[in-house]
This record gives sequence, structure tokens and C-alpha cells, in this order.
Amino acid sequence: MPTVRGPPPKFELREGLGPEELSVLARDAPLDHAFALYDMERFSERVRFVTVREGGRPVSYLLIWYGDPSKPVVHWVGEAGWEVLERGLPVPPFVAIVPTKVAKRVAWPSPSTSHTIELWVRRRHVAQPALPGHPGGTPRVRRLGPEDREALQRFAERHQDEPDLRALGGTDPGRARVYGALSATPEGEQLLALARSTVELPQIWFVGGVYTEPSHRGTGLGREVTWAVARAAHEAGADCALYVRSDNPAAIAAYTALGFQRVSLRTWVDAGAGPPP
Repeated sequence: MPTVRGPPPKFELREGLGPEELSVLARDAPLDHAFALYDMERFSERVRFVTVREGGRPVSYLLIWYGDPSKPVVHWVGEAGWEVLERGLPVPPFVAIVPTKVAKRVAWPSPSTSHTIELWVRRRHVAQPALPGHPGGTPRVRRLGPEDREALQRFAERHQDEPDLRALGGTDPGRARVYGALSATPEGEQLLALARSTVELPQIWFVGGVYTEPSHRGTGLGREVTWAVARAAHEAGADCALYVRSDNPAAIAAYTALGFQRVSLRTWVDAGAGPPP
């Protein structure tokens, strides 16, 4: 007699994701789960997981980061059971980084806007890039330390209209890994460009917050501070990744020159939170 099969297991939406479960999911795709691995270990009090399970096994999830409780950031990982997982989204405002296929299906809260972003990776075995260099060694590119707190605060004060840059004023450069291009002025050293690591795992780091003052764009400083983070990642034995908007050809050209390669597309969805990536 033929085997009688029961109905396929249904997708279920549940709160939470265990560390061992996440480790299993990340075993074959650490890049996809890097933010979840990093935040679960270091910022468990600031994150929430909402998981779709099939037969009790997690198949996709939302990592919801509450660094700013009023404007959480959602990392949507996986496509299975997307119709169920969308019910776990927080109440707007929020921003979400999602698989492109999902972005086209989910009925996002209105009004919402979206941008295509690209995930780029620089493998640690790639040769060191050629950098422009500067006469006399200035500006200097180096990791910021406690002595640079005032320079970082002055930088944040100059950018009060940009929330991500303004927030740097409260960063402790003695603990966070921030690299800057600094130039001497009568008021002290001034930051002209910076980049920082947002994830540091044994296999993969992420670069974020790359910014160059408008008056110094086109000089290669953005490439230099990005390379400073990537070089630190490689010295630690890790590859280095970052996100970039598809409609930012200057940044894409810079990352290409550094040896980064595009590996996939994502969609950035703004459900009333902003700012754009």
C-alpha cells in the first residue's frame, strides 16, 4: 500500500531565537546572519527576534534592533514563510533591510519608500589596494582614541542635521573602532572623513558610517578610512563587508578600487523613520 502522508507542516510565527539555533542557521551562510550573531552576543538587551518556524525549526526571522527605541531597524533574514513573518514587523516608524524578493511582496505600512542597496565583500586574501596618498602625510588616517573625543564631538556638532553623524558625539573613541582622516587646525585636529566597524566576528566584519566632508570629497579620503577598517578586519583573519546604495556610483567606484566585490542585492525600506542609507 502507498504511504499515506500527512499535511505539510504549517509556518508558525513565534517570539525568540536561541543561540544554538542561530549558530546552525549561520553555519553555511555567516554573512547573512552576521548582524544577528553580533547583536545577540553583545547587545541582547537591545534586540528582539521574531521567527517563522516550520515543523518547529526556524526558517526565517526578523532581527529588530532597538538602539533608538522610537525608530527600530529591522534585518529581515530568509524568504520562507514571508507572508507569516510580515505580521511580526514592529509598528511604524521603522526601517528595514530585506531580501529584494520579499520587498516586492510585503504590503509595507503606508507611506513608505525604498532604495536598492548592494552587499559588497572584500576577501582577506585580496592584495592591498593602491591608495592616493597625501603630500607630507597629511591628513593622517588612523584609529581614533580617547584623545580624539573633542574632535569627534566637534564633527558631530557640525552635522546636527544628520542623525547618524550627530549621534557620534556620544561615541567613546577609546572603545568603539572608528578610523578618521585628521588635519591640524588652530582649534586642534579636525576630522575630514571617518569610517567605523559595526560588526566584528571571527569570519566577517562590516564597515559602516563612511562619511567625507563635502569640501574634501574626491580626494580619496573615503577610500582610505574604509581601507583602514578593512585592513584591521583582515589582520584579525576576517573578510570585510559593507552596504552601498545602487544609485551611488562614486561610492561603488571607490569600493571597487579597494577590492570589494558585489555579492547580492537588498532593499532598504523606510516606513516613516529615515534617514536614507
